[in-house]
Amino acid sequence: MTAPRPSTAEAAATALATAPAGGTIIDLIESHVHRHPDKTAVLCGQDQVSYGLLWDTAHEVAERLLAHGCSRGDTVALVGPGNPAFTAAALGAWLVGASWVPIDPRLPEERLRYVLDDTGARVVLATAEGTTATGLRTERVTVPAVTDTDDDRVERIRPHRATADDRAYVIYTSGSTGRPKGVAVGHHGLAVHLLGALEGYGMTAEDILLSFASPSFDAAVEEMWAPLAGGSTVLLRGAALWTGRQLFERVRAHRVTYISCTTAYFEAFFGEELSQDDIDCLGSLRGIIFGGEAANPAVVRHWANGPLGSIPVCNTYGPTETVVTATLYWIGQGWQGDRVPIGHCLPGHVSVVLDAAGQEAGNGESGSSTWAAPASPRTTSAGPT
Repeated sequence: MTAPRPSTAEAAATALATAPAGGTIIDLIESHVHRHPDKTAVLCGQDQVSYGLLWDTAHEVAERLLAHGCSRGDTVALVGPGNPAFTAAALGAWLVGASWVPIDPRLPEERLRYVLDDTGARVVLATAEGTTATGLRTERVTVPAVTDTDDDRVERIRPHRATADDRAYVIYTSGSTGRPKGVAVGHHGLAVHLLGALEGYGMTAEDILLSFASPSFDAAVEEMWAPLAGGSTVLLRGAALWTGRQLFERVRAHRVTYISCTTAYFEAFFGEELSQDDIDCLGSLRGIIFGGEAANPAVVRHWANGPLGSIPVCNTYGPTETVVTATLYWIGQGWQGDRVPIGHCLPGHVSVVLDAAGQEAGNGESGSSTWAAPASPRTTSAGPT
């Protein structure tokens, strides 16, 4: 990897340990709001949202949810693309003790109805125009250019805030082998995972991470909230898919330091020969993180031995049931491997290989991998708590 910068993981861990509510992503974001309210938290298109504006907007959302009767243990549906409004809506749900479930508005009506029924969602927060009709109470969420800070409102809402014992979100699997399965993740498990991601990726408060995942996929949770947990900036792509050239230009325009994308996008965008202008666009990068399927070692070798091989790439793996990423493997300049390993566990996770009898396999023996993490997600029907 490139020369390390001072990590924010230790500072974030301290913020969690000293938080009165017991350590959640809410506490981490609040600490950054107090420390640097004007710093940019979220970028998307022409939108640039500071930590202070995100915090104030989320409290406005929370106030509207309380007016609808939402409370601890409820689930709120977030319908729309990953944008600043989505971030504010999710944070607003947490501020009233509710969890959220992301829903792609392009879902077939049958699946959309199944998810809403399975979670018992009470309210829909729409983060863009043209949201699919659901039959539920729907609030449109937007992030204004400016908003008034209302300290009294923050204190009124504070008693409702989610704690480490509450559920944070529900992600549904593809359902390719049957009905979609909801994976419910708690705040403690999420906080531990985000701290592990900050440490594993070496992210600092000065970094800008470009998030490519749709919010209905679990990778988006890590991509969106790890930067905010560390006090850095996340660049969201919104609803539009980008070409490789568009992505490169955004990296240059925003001085992006990390890209997180699927393996397929990494191979498509970074597996070809790069022009000098492409190389210039990507010069600010400190790392590229990819995952979701096995990587082609030829593509990885091509990158590691190419003109930007000094920028390391990270292969990640993790079922939804392990809170996004479970393992990671950094690949540096000059790598010549014939396969891309899944590597070692992300901090906060544990992996063992079990033999056919369910016992830990010895060195050199084959078996199946099993992962564990603090407060591991529930993987049954997500239904209301």
